[in-house]
Amino acid sequence: MMNAYFGTWSGSEEDLAPRLQQIGRDYPTKMVIISEFGYPAFFSPDSATGDKMRIRTIENQLEQFQKFDFVAGAIFWCYQDYKSHQNLWPGHEEGYVEIGLVDEYRQRRPSFWVWEKRNQPVIFSNEKWVYDGKGNRVGFEVGLSGRPLDEIPSYPLRDSVVRWELRDRDGNVLASGEQPVPNLQQAALVRGTWAAGTSLPLHLQITLLDAKGDAEGATALDAYPANSSGQRVEDMNQTPR
Repeated sequence: MMNAYFGTWSGSEEDLAPRLQQIGRDYPTKMVIISEFGYPAFFSPDSATGDKMRIRTIENQLEQFQKFDFVAGAIFWCYQDYKSHQNLWPGHEEGYVEIGLVDEYRQRRPSFWVWEKRNQPVIFSNEKWVYDGKGNRVGFEVGLSGRPLDEIPSYPLRDSVVRWELRDRDGNVLASGEQPVPNLQQAALVRGTWAAGTSLPLHLQITLLDAKGDAEGATALDAYPANSSGQRVEDMNQTPR
C-alpha cells in the first residue's frame, strides 16, 4: 500500500509518475493499492480554490494511477472533514481539517459529484428524451457501457438491471420500468416509454443495479417549463437610475 499526496505532502504533481515507476521496479511481483490520495484545502488560499484543486487531483491522478497495471485501486482521503489539532489553516490550533468531499455538516462540495461520477464502473452516454409527433416527451434513450479494463475502477458487470423512474414536481412517480442488461462487456441501449400528457417539470432517474441489487451508477434528465417572465438581457445591462 502507498499513500500518494503528490501536489501537497508527498512532493510536486510531476513527482507522481516517477515515484510509481520506482515502485514498479522495486516490487515487480507486488500489487499496489493507493491507500490514500487527496487534496487538503489549506494548501490553497481559500476553500473554493482548494476544492478546485481537489477536483484536479481526482481527475489527473486517477489517470496516472491507471497507467500502471500493478495499481489495483485507489482510496480517496477523505469523505468528510474531521476535527483535529493538526493540518489546519495556518494560525489555527483547533478546528476541522478541510480535506473532505463534504464539509463537517455533510454539505457536498463540487468535488463530491466529480468523485461520484468518476468512480462509476458504468458509463452513461447520449442521454436524450424521445418525443411524439406533437412535441410531447414520451420516453428516453441512453447508451450504457462498462468502464474499459485499463481504467480505474473497472470490473465485470453481469446480470445487471437498469431501473428508471419518471417523477413530477412533487416527487410522485408518473412512470417506471426496468430493462435487463446481461453483460456490459458490450455496449447496450436502454429505452423507456410512457403515455403522452405528462406536464413539466419532469425528473427522470436512471440507475444501474448489479446482480445483488446494489446501485453501480446513475444518471438523470430534467425538463422544465419555459419561463416567459423576468428581465431581458438588455434591461439587466442598463445603468441604474
